[in-house]
Amino acid sequence: MPNSKKVSKKSLLAENWIHDIQSKLFTTPNKLMNTDVLENIETHIRQCSLQLNGFISRSMIFVIDHSTLDYLYISDSAQEVLGYSKETMMQNGFHWLFTLFSAAELKYKQVVMEDIYACLKKLPVDQVFKTCSRYNVEVLHKDGSKRMLVEEMMYPKVESSGLPVITTAFVHDVTDLFHDTARKCQIELMDGNTRKVIFEKHYTQFEANNPLSEREIEILSSIANGSTTSNLAKVFNLSPHTVNAHRKNIIRKLAAKNAIDAVQIALKNRYIRM
Repeated sequence: MPNSKKVSKKSLLAENWIHDIQSKLFTTPNKLMNTDVLENIETHIRQCSLQLNGFISRSMIFVIDHSTLDYLYISDSAQEVLGYSKETMMQNGFHWLFTLFSAAELKYKQVVMEDIYACLKKLPVDQVFKTCSRYNVEVLHKDGSKRMLVEEMMYPKVESSGLPVITTAFVHDVTDLFHDTARKCQIELMDGNTRKVIFEKHYTQFEANNPLSEREIEILSSIANGSTTSNLAKVFNLSPHTVNAHRKNIIRKLAAKNAIDAVQIALKNRYIRM
């Protein structure tokens, strides 16, 4: 999920067993609403975690009914992941969960969910059952610490439009596992043991308090790849004057000496990616 170039073998092993759990469920999506099955999955997650010496010790599962915005299931391990008991979460309701995110993270979640739903609506309904949507997000734990979570969602019940009616979410605290703050969303389509990525997007504008707008990120990324003002104007359907205005704003925001310096600063702070 997050950039895996610098993760350890143990990190990759952790991802593999999470994928193994999901693979066993894709063929029978109705199991994703069965309390006994979900409790068994949670037990299996804990056992796998012990094999990794607790490297992933905090994972939780919840099931949400989008028609009523009620939780149908929350695992006991919610206490470990968020610091709040499942009883507190049930009592406060689904919308309460949003209070654990900063304004920037909420905006990011909104954009991600819009992208996920747009993708799901393009699929035949029988394929939506076989998808797994995955993204990472930062949440505020009850103890005041910030935790990086990976949320993986599957859809045991959907509308004819392809939009979820029921979502089963596996949430993993990867704060100690990954040290990359990259914001990314993936949607995979399962076919037996085969996984195919059908959607992937980086949300650079939401990373590390990025001061650049989405358009500025696009322009600076293009500059980093050698694009000229005339090229940028053509690609983005802008006037050369507007392109230069964006360039000046980028240099000002990054306190850079020039465009080349701005590229170096942006790459160093991961405001853009090559």
